[in-house]
Amino acid sequence: MYKDMRPSLKFAEWLLLVALGLVGITGLFALGTYLSLQDDNMTLAMEHPVQVGLSNRPAAELATKGLTDVSFSSSHDHPCLTVLDPTSAGSLEMYGASSLVAPGCAIRSRSNSRLGVILQDVEMLNFAQLQASGPIDADLNVFGFDLLPYSNELDDPFATYSVTDSQHCDQRDLTLKSGEHQLQPGVYCGGIVSLTAQQIELAPGTYVIKNGPLVIGGRTSFVGDGVTLVFEGANAVFSFGVASKLALTAPVDGPHAGFVIVENTKSSAVRDFIIRSYDARKLEGAVYLPKGRLIIDNYGRVGEASNWTTIVANQVHIINGAHLQLNSNDIASKIPLPVDSKKTGESMIASIE
Repeated sequence: MYKDMRPSLKFAEWLLLVALGLVGITGLFALGTYLSLQDDNMTLAMEHPVQVGLSNRPAAELATKGLTDVSFSSSHDHPCLTVLDPTSAGSLEMYGASSLVAPGCAIRSRSNSRLGVILQDVEMLNFAQLQASGPIDADLNVFGFDLLPYSNELDDPFATYSVTDSQHCDQRDLTLKSGEHQLQPGVYCGGIVSLTAQQIELAPGTYVIKNGPLVIGGRTSFVGDGVTLVFEGANAVFSFGVASKLALTAPVDGPHAGFVIVENTKSSAVRDFIIRSYDARKLEGAVYLPKGRLIIDNYGRVGEASNWTTIVANQVHIINGAHLQLNSNDIASKIPLPVDSKKTGESMIASIE
């Protein structure tokens, strides 16, 4: 159980909660005007259209319902999580006592759906700013971070980044069994499957998972420094099992500098990329899934040991006790943040040799 770190409520805030509780008798409320309350370590900034589900509970319960721990940050400069789906409900979704820790970070959702952002039964939140195009469905007190309208200028920062299609196969339908294995960069057609290996170590370089999945199960460790995983073609997704270990860092230079996981932008359908691993604490670099749904599930723990992690995905679900930590200490890392193409106007095209 996490320690309750919420600030004590001032008299004006209690008045606000009482008023909201009265409105909550009918279920939902909407704030159509700008409202700002300042405390020593708290800012509430809400603008239309923001909705918070009150579930007919008394106003006093709003201060304690939903979150076990809320922490506060001040810097909004680092966009750690950007969700691109513009229309779907639950594009960004959390439930089942899950946590999102992103100190000093901005969390951004493009969805203008009535339920574009769903935060239900959340264990812990820690970030500086939440920007959303549409309403937010939550059964928790939203105090503790800036809640601002989404700006179209904050759309896909890697929109001009693309990976050319691979034209050959270096391996086909690779299945790795017990023991330790070392893999070399290349194109792995049909994917890679390991349910019993002890360790799979990746040499630095680019690994194209083409027309098949990357499935890591059992107690397999999947590790590598200076690597980029590129998912291309039909059924090119990943799944990391509960007992597996995931430890990857992105290249410091070259065409994929800063990118640790990339989905080919030509993918047509929303596909599930799943991490259930209890130990995926090292994932340093940018995760770019412009058409994919990143699912962190079943008490999976991601990102804690990384200096920085940035996720740009079509949808993100953090569910069933999962813990996602997005650090923003890029100064301490040799791995560069990828260039924001919308700011520079430059195209980023990485070729597969």
